Amino acid sequence: MVDEQEKMSVQTQLESSRPGFSARLAGWLKLFFASWVWQHLLFPFITSRLVLTLIAWFGQYFIANPGYDRYIQKGYFLSTYFPIDIWSRWDTIWYLSIVKNGYVPSANLTTTYTNLAFFPLFPDLVRLITLPFPIKASSVSIYLAVGLLISNLFFLAAAYLLYKMIVQILHDEGIAQRAILLMIAFPAGFFFSTFYPESLFLFLAVALFYAGLRKRWLLAALCGALAAITRPQGVLLGLPLAWMYMEARGWKLRAIRADVVSFLLFPIFLAGHWIELYAVTGDWLALFHAQAAWGRFSSLFLGNLIQQLSSAYLYPFRVDIGLYLVFIAATVFALFKLPSKAFGISALAMLTMPLLSGLWFSLSRYLVTIFPVFIVLGWATRRREVYILLLAFFIALQAIYFFGWTGYYFIA
Repeated sequence: MVDEQEKMSVQTQLESSRPGFSARLAGWLKLFFASWVWQHLLFPFITSRLVLTLIAWFGQYFIANPGYDRYIQKGYFLSTYFPIDIWSRWDTIWYLSIVKNGYVPSANLTTTYTNLAFFPLFPDLVRLITLPFPIKASSVSIYLAVGLLISNLFFLAAAYLLYKMIVQILHDEGIAQRAILLMIAFPAGFFFSTFYPESLFLFLAVALFYAGLRKRWLLAALCGALAAITRPQGVLLGLPLAWMYMEARGWKLRAIRADVVSFLLFPIFLAGHWIELYAVTGDWLALFHAQAAWGRFSSLFLGNLIQQLSSAYLYPFRVDIGLYLVFIAATVFALFKLPSKAFGISALAMLTMPLLSGLWFSLSRYLVTIFPVFIVLGWATRRREVYILLLAFFIALQAIYFFGWTGYYFIA
């Protein structure tokens, strides 16, 4: 038995051997800046955002969309602070309205635009984080700044998890590095830094797979349920999760355990949102009626496609159709070549959303969060010449898209 004096002596030795806070901090910084995190994630991400900010700055000297002259004359869309305003366009105003006022219905949900068509998790996070701010300080710019911070941090977290997961399943850091850089450079990659829920959704989707591959079913189901109240396609993540679960059980029904109950989080979270909308509208179908006002859930899929492709106004979105076809091809590869078919099933489910919505423009925003395709692109660009060509193509398109975005041209 060790007496008290010996205990104190051992404790004193341990404390004296521990490095001080400054030494530990220096060690962390050295590890951080010497690792792949800086070289293959932070540096390209920060550089891309600085370049996009430069594009927005010079974009002020070119002709903006004359249809939105009220914003051109005012000099900003929502914030007088240029570094905040350039990342806040279009649907930002609807998410912001949820942050400030909650869901506000209209007299006729099916014909009038309302914020009921937008899902709650992202604006709720902004509202939660800004609660400690004094009411007088909770200006639009503060809400926007907090939302932009959330978007950027969740993207970095998603990219970190995705890198680790790719290395785990494919044992190839080169594929992981290329996949992350291609995702950052993708034409709609700038949405990961906007007041939109894309980064949050990407993080939850990647975290679902990261947890599922480790058979942590409760955590995976929680991520999926949260994704289901982040964007409409989030509920579709239940399909790859169910596949991973049954795959882990050897496709034997008798091997199913009580942990399968965690999958009920999907309908529970969706029911909570459903009840929230009913409480403010008295309409059990408010979610679908609000979506219909935005032209979604149309049955005329093919007719809509032909009409949209023949419209001069929507001409730029023909590029997105080409990207969509590339993603379909990559999804087929993911179904048969990646270690689990769950990756391909996830990509296929996400690709069905434009079909379900009946809208064929702004496809690039739907595509940017389909991370299994970027894994495939990371594999397909093993030849340096192919990789540089695709990267340059993505960067050029993103510059054009962001130029249009900041100039009040509708991108997504």
